Amino acid sequence: GTAFLTCEESGTHPAYKQKLLEAVETDTRLTRLFSGKPARGIVNQWMEDRRPDEAEALPYPLQNTLTQPMRKQAKLEGNPDGMSLWSGQGVRASVRLTTVKELMDQLVPADVLSDHLY
Repeated sequence: GTAFLTCEESGTHPAYKQKLLEAVETDTRLTRLFSGKPARGIVNQWMEDRRPDEAEALPYPLQNTLTQPMRKQAKLEGNPDGMSLWSGQGVRASVRLTTVKELMDQLVPADVLSDHLY
């Protein structure tokens, strides 16, 4: 699913898309800092700065509510260091800006797809 975040049709913030395009698997980790639930994201400055406090993260939805203003402001400023940059371990699948059609053509070759159409 991470590859779809860099598609033209997605509503992903441009700064988030850029981070996805630059990231490799070792740039991600599980965190509870943004929402209170464990989720994998690209490590940014906010995650690094608060890493020592991760054990004290509030449970969902409290942590999510607490960080919401920061995340909104980061989006307004185009600052990925305050955004939740969710990403799966297959972040390298995002190699360039593309369309959903182009991505689907890469993922499922046309001859395979046509075999399953009625």
